[in-house]
Amino acid sequence: MHVVIAKPLHPPGQARGHAFAGHALETLSRRASALTSNLQTVGYQRPIRFVPSRTLMSKALTSFALVAILTALLMALSLAVARHGYPFGAIGAERLDDVADAGTFIPLAAVYFFSALLMMILPIRVAGIVLTHAADAIFWTVIVLFAAIIGGLAARWAFDRSNVLPALLNWRFLFVVAVVGCHLFMNELRRNILLRSLFFVVFAAATLACLFWSFTI
Repeated sequence: MHVVIAKPLHPPGQARGHAFAGHALETLSRRASALTSNLQTVGYQRPIRFVPSRTLMSKALTSFALVAILTALLMALSLAVARHGYPFGAIGAERLDDVADAGTFIPLAAVYFFSALLMMILPIRVAGIVLTHAADAIFWTVIVLFAAIIGGLAARWAFDRSNVLPALLNWRFLFVVAVVGCHLFMNELRRNILLRSLFFVVFAAATLACLFWSFTI
């Protein structure tokens, strides 16, 4: 009786060699994928990690309303104290009025437009730094200052029914609208190469105008 022993197709050493080669190829493939992903992060087409526009708008409206209410309450307290003949009330109202002036938004807009200009041309990581540490800060500063102005005007109107409409229709408040609008749509502007090129010029012109133009007709 003859016993036939089936021989392996590949010797044990060769099988181990194939397994090692397969593992090495898999490792190289993973590293190549990771390298490709890292290289893509410095490109211009990938959007900056912005807070979604709806979420940002909701947070901005909430902050605006809360700051306006708090300012109105303090202004009402100051006016009530002043109405009773105490000089401290006038001091408090004056200090609240000094928090912000409509003209403050012009230089703030200049700084914001300059940071937006940089975000149009910088790589994603550097643009993210400009966004986080400059544009975001200016955006929230504009929201807070505008809310303080509106809250103070609302309190004055509630106390003496004075005509606050001319103060509300100040044309300098257009810079508030410009900063808020640009910040909400900044990600869309940067994602599109045509819009990015166009708004690079727009932001450059806006920066120079806010710095040097007198805005007198």
